Amino acid sequence: MPHEIHSPFPSPERAVYGFALYVGTYSLMVLYLLWALLPDEWLRYIGFTYFPQKYWAIAVPLYILVAIAFAIVAYVGSTLLLVPAPSSIHTLTDEHTLMATPAERCQGDHDDRTIPPIRDLPISVVNKRIFGI
Repeated sequence: MPHEIHSPFPSPERAVYGFALYVGTYSLMVLYLLWALLPDEWLRYIGFTYFPQKYWAIAVPLYILVAIAFAIVAYVGSTLLLVPAPSSIHTLTDEHTLMATPAERCQGDHDDRTIPPIRDLPISVVNKRIFGI
């Protein structure tokens, strides 16, 4: 049995699934719009005898939009609560910090054929290099 390679490129199976989802989505959208916009008498004449109140045609999409907005606000809020303040020393160093020595800060001190060790730089050195201050 050959090794199956998973690829993001289109395949015939994915095309069939995509077409089915496309047709299904648009069919559901047309049914929703017919239910939301046609009067109840017309729906009964077509043969739909049981359907929800028209209130839900507006309420469900609004509930979904409010839930999405709440999720975004909650995500941003939880992120802000977990991140230390910009003035906190924990944004600069922690217990795993390996500060570079002045000799390691110079670019020409290592052999060009090797990768220099990874070290943290003090914020003053970074500001001096980037902004010249």
